[in-house]
Amino acid sequence: SDRADLIAEIGALFEDRFSDARLETIARTEFAKAYNTGRNDLMLSPDVAEIVVGLQYSSVIDSRTTDYCDAWDGVVIAREDGQAITKYGPPAHFNCRAMWVPVTTYDDIPVTPREQWPSIQPMPGFGGTA
Repeated sequence: SDRADLIAEIGALFEDRFSDARLETIARTEFAKAYNTGRNDLMLSPDVAEIVVGLQYSSVIDSRTTDYCDAWDGVVIAREDGQAITKYGPPAHFNCRAMWVPVTTYDDIPVTPREQWPSIQPMPGFGGTA
């Protein structure tokens, strides 16, 4: 599979100094970073500015959900606040499975007032802490 190939390539670069689990975490986290960067570029593009009014944090909610992703799930940030979207957006920690989803003029979903945003911060090295 592509993931197994990527893990093998990363392992070769580091001469097997990391376990397969650690390499998989690196690959999964970096893939999430690239995937979310591409999505954000599209959703924040001037080409969709008349339709996309905000981005909503969407977490996978299950037994592995972190406190951060649980707290931020459902929060909507206005598209004009690109700095906050970068700072609080996924990946917010290792193995983050969250993503921003577009909120459009056709949705009946309000922007979350800043004073209602969770106070919890991304893991150091993620989001705006990178």
